[in-house]
Amino acid sequence: TTIDEVIERLKEYSISEPDIVPPPTPEQILEAENQLNIKFPPSFLVFLEKAGAYQLPFWETYWVGDESLGYRNIVTANHRERNDPTVELPDFLITFHDNGCGDNLCFDTRHPNSEGEYPIVFWDHELSRDDNLNNLSPLYPDFTSWLQDEIDMAAEMADEDDY
Repeated sequence: TTIDEVIERLKEYSISEPDIVPPPTPEQILEAENQLNIKFPPSFLVFLEKAGAYQLPFWETYWVGDESLGYRNIVTANHRERNDPTVELPDFLITFHDNGCGDNLCFDTRHPNSEGEYPIVFWDHELSRDDNLNNLSPLYPDFTSWLQDEIDMAAEMADEDDY
């Protein structure tokens, strides 16, 4: 399944009035990558380009852009999580999604695959930094797989609501 196919499915289950977020400019992407000292995975860049007008119920990802994004700005979110003494997110993890309970889904930039995609790992806000590091293991091989799973869960919830 390609990221483009997954984004088409995202449109199906998107809430009716999402926050419309413009695609970031190449300059904004480069600035965010420089501030975070990483390269975003190609699938996430396609997502940023094509999916700003779509979101699932009770779901948001961090975004690349200017200060008007507030807490949704991916650079702001990562700096916040790195500097929060209760979280202490390491620099090699880039959070792109907060699950709403304080936990983070992150790109593990230590392990890119041959296409430049990073595995997705879970950072538990209730565990110590050491416990998180000791338990760190990939949940998904890449962003596309994670997004596909999120859409599958939204589809299941939508099907349950139809009864």
